[in-house]
Formats: sequence, C-alpha cells, structure tokens
Amino acid sequence: MERSFPSIHPTLGITYGNIGSVHDLMGEYSKAYAYFQKDIKIKKRSLPLDHPSIRTTYGHLGSVYDSIGEYSKALSYYERALHAHQKSLSTNSIEIASTYNNLGRVTYLMGDYSKALPYFKKALEIQKQSLPSYHPTLSVTYNNIGALHTSIGEYTEALSYYEKALEIMQKALPPNHPELATTYNNLGGLCYMTTEYPNALSHFQKALKIQQVSLSHDHPSMTITYNNIGSVYHSLDDYPNALSNYKTTLEIMQKSLTMNHPSLVIAYNNIGLVYYSMGEYSKALSYLEMTLEIQQQLLTPVHLSIATTYSNIGVMYHSTGEYSKALLNDEKALEIMQKLLPSNHL
Repeated sequence: MERSFPSIHPTLGITYGNIGSVHDLMGEYSKAYAYFQKDIKIKKRSLPLDHPSIRTTYGHLGSVYDSIGEYSKALSYYERALHAHQKSLSTNSIEIASTYNNLGRVTYLMGDYSKALPYFKKALEIQKQSLPSYHPTLSVTYNNIGALHTSIGEYTEALSYYEKALEIMQKALPPNHPELATTYNNLGGLCYMTTEYPNALSHFQKALKIQQVSLSHDHPSMTITYNNIGSVYHSLDDYPNALSNYKTTLEIMQKSLTMNHPSLVIAYNNIGLVYYSMGEYSKALSYLEMTLEIQQQLLTPVHLSIATTYSNIGVMYHSTGEYSKALLNDEKALEIMQKLLPSNHL
C-alpha cells in the first residue's frame, strides 16, 4: 500500500484507521493508538479539518485514551469530535449522540456525575428521535444511565434503565453478543450493591459465559467480570475463589494495560485485602504497597484513596506486631484525612 500511494494519500489514512480499529477491538490499545496517530496525521495534511473522516479519527483516539485510563486526554479528543460534528451535522445526528455518550462515559469515569448525566440524556433524546425503539444503540445509553444511577445510590432508577437495556438486547442481538455481557455485569453490580449476592453471582456468571464465547481469553473486558465474581466470593468469605478470580483479573490486566494503569490499583488492592482476610499478612502487604506505588504516580498527594491505602497498610503492620510501622502509616493516613475532611466529620 505505501509503495502504491504518496505518503499523505487519504487512502493510506483510511487503511491505518481500519488497522487501528481492529487492534482497538482486540484490546491492543498501544498498537491501535499508533495507527490512529498515523491516520490523523495524514488526514490533517490532505483533507479539510471538518471532514467526516477526521471527526471519526478524533473519536477513535478518544476511545483509546478512554480504554487505557487517560480520561483527560480522552475528554479532549471527544470534545474535538463533538465540535467538528456540530459544525457539519444536523443536531439529531446519530454521530453526535455517540459523541455525547462518549463524553458522558469519560466524565462519569472521572467522577463528575453532574456533567455525565446531561451528556447521556442528550444522547438518549437524539437516539429516540432517530432510531427504532429496539435499536441496540439505545441499550448502550440505557446501560450508561443505569450505571450512573447505581454510582449515586439511586438503585430503583438504575434497575429501570438496566431492564430497558436488557429487553432491547434480548430482542435485537444474538445471545452471545458482548453487549449482553455488559448488561448482565451491570445488573450483577446492582444486586451486589444491595447485598443480593446469589443474584449478583448469577448475573456475573452469565456475563462470563458470553464473554468466553465471544471474546479472546485475555480480552480486557474479561477483567471486569472476573473482578466482579471475585468481589462476590470475597463478600461471601469464600477466599480461595475470590483470590482465583482476582488473580485472573490481574493476569489479563498485566498483558493489556500500562504498568501504572488505574485499574491495576483495584486488582492489587483486592488481592491484598483477600490475603489479609486469609491471615497471609506479608503477601497482603506486598500487594498493598504496589497499590500505593501506583496511586502516588497517578493521584495528588492529598487524596482520600491514598489515605485509605496507608490505613490498610497500617492494619497489616499492626497484625504482624510491627507497631512503629503501623503508627507511621496511620499517621500518614490521618494527615491526609485532616486536610480533606471537615473538622466535624464523623
């Protein structure tokens, strides 16, 4: 291909973009990013800046950054995509709805729920006007809104949206479609939050069964399900099964994510806490220290998550009788909390 066309020919950009999309779907995000960068570089030199192909690549780059946990960069590319869409597309364009969904997702992941919900609602409004009532794309937005309601403790609202998503998917998609797994994971998460552990486990296992058929064994999406199953077993005090699922989560993450990805914090922390519950304090301490190391790279020094990890490490040292080290970590946790929390916090 490169021998047949000039180095900035648009067809080369399209080909780079296609290859990047395949790597993205396979969870190979660094490779996807490299091809999308080649794609956008060519397109910016050979096409008008409001060309649909450039808008699409902005969205692809946002998606890659979203997948590797660099949410501020993802947000920047999604905003560029939205700006380009609004200049050249009608207000009820499905592409605009998709970008609103992406903006909602990344602001949700950044914890900015008040911004995320309006984005999701805008996406849903456009989709209801433009798509059939059982179009699969609607189910994605219903899932997103359900997840947000779950995060803010509005479980009745969350269940309503998840059930709408599942109803659409069961009518519109094949039984082993990965999006069905997403909805089962969401329903399981809701049951988990309300301590309905058997129901949660049933939903998570349905999700895993679908993913094992439809995805590669080490696809990054599998980590969510294995981690969810591990959490249920942990809550049921079934530590061997919890540890097995948490370690599978970590193994997949280490193949597909950067060494300081935010998701690794969750994996290391969960394994550490299971080892603590099993009384294996030295192993627990090792994993919690890895948790802290990544948090210190990613977060501000005065962050509640760091305080929590210092507190957990303090508990480990207390359990092993190393009281001076326990005190040191407890004092670090207290110092952060005093800066973050009001003086009358209980």
